[in-house]
Amino acid sequence: MKKHCLCLLASAICFLVACKKEKDIAPQVASLDDSYLKSVTVSGAREVQLDTGKQIIQVILPETFTSNVLDLKFDLPETSELEVSDSLLVQADQIRFPYVGSGPLTFKVSKKQQQYPNEKRYTVFVKHEGRLTARLLIAPVFYPAEDEISVTSEFKFLSGIGTIPETPISPSNPSVTLSDPAKGLSKDGEASAELNYISIQECAQFLRSENLKLSISYADKKFDFPEIKQIRRASVTGLLDWNRKLFKTFPKGKTLQIQGGLFLPENRYRIELSNDRMPQSRKLEATFVNYSLLTFALPADLPDDQYLAQIYEDNTLIGKSAEPVASDSIKASVGSVWTESTDCPTFQILLGGFTSKIVLSKGQTFYAMPFPAIMDAQYGKPMDPNKPLPTLELKSGNETLRLLPAAKADWCYGDGGIYTYYGAFKVPANAPSGKYDARFISKDNAASMPYWNQIEIR
Repeated sequence: MKKHCLCLLASAICFLVACKKEKDIAPQVASLDDSYLKSVTVSGAREVQLDTGKQIIQVILPETFTSNVLDLKFDLPETSELEVSDSLLVQADQIRFPYVGSGPLTFKVSKKQQQYPNEKRYTVFVKHEGRLTARLLIAPVFYPAEDEISVTSEFKFLSGIGTIPETPISPSNPSVTLSDPAKGLSKDGEASAELNYISIQECAQFLRSENLKLSISYADKKFDFPEIKQIRRASVTGLLDWNRKLFKTFPKGKTLQIQGGLFLPENRYRIELSNDRMPQSRKLEATFVNYSLLTFALPADLPDDQYLAQIYEDNTLIGKSAEPVASDSIKASVGSVWTESTDCPTFQILLGGFTSKIVLSKGQTFYAMPFPAIMDAQYGKPMDPNKPLPTLELKSGNETLRLLPAAKADWCYGDGGIYTYYGAFKVPANAPSGKYDARFISKDNAASMPYWNQIEIR
């Protein structure tokens, strides 16, 4: 008899376990006593909670739920219709919601053929009970932030996270912490799961740190990324005083700026000026001001001319550009010369492009932009194909070539609101080979300063 009872008990336990397992995997259905929406069915959810007054649907997913997409099926009265983004709406009554790290889902249910007000908006929050995991999409990088340094990176949540916020009262963003355990340093930052970014400010203290720890937290969960051996600096680019580009020459004896890099106080920075008319280059020291700014001054005895300016960090070239130097701030010069057709040459000029020595073939087309720049506001009108531009003079000894421009316009400058004009020029087929000084000649026959390097025709 005792043995028979034990068998019955074991059978009952197995039956209850089977029932529990079946209940766990069954879709959760939440009924709404609402004329707009009867019920919501969420496949794989552990629980679905409703707040009909605030029109909130709270979904709770078990640790075993591994899909990144949530299927929600709605039972609608015949008088209602569901409205949501087409990319999410699978059928008229079903939404596939990629919930991981996204904002809460808001959808609208409208009453058909009913006078206003005829709609209700519902918001779906999702909470996942699993362990938080994530991965870095790019390695952390130091960037300059005026007097300080920031660390930025990109990441993606992999599991253990629902919507953000996951409930109406949950944090609106994850948080991150960067630390150097050996030095006892720590700094908190911010993150966005929807935009996949991490940003931590005031991180100069970590510049020389090794074996760093980076963690990300949300609510009561935390994940530690693999140890970071060392954070690298963003690429250092030296850009000379942007305020003067295209419009004003560089003055002598005044403080000028170099931007564009994460500069370090222990490194040496210098500018080297040269052109094909100088027997040797001039070297100038730059002064560290902060992590994103260097300053320097041009000597008073530097001749008015155009120069190739090369910027060095220690012995590494970090920037170069062609720059006019003169006491007259608008003294004419050849701004830039290049050989390949491009839609937006002004961008390349601003970023220090078109600094290679120019070598041309007979009959070849090339391009040159005057300095100061010649501009027109666009205001929806086409570029002026008859825009007056100066003639380009190429001179070598007793040989002089006068090349007439075909007007071209860069439509990219000023957020697409301004045309910057330049000329297309063609080397004559019978041009003698040699090296030529290049100048612009205005309509009143005034000559500009020459281009920094002699143009070679082969």
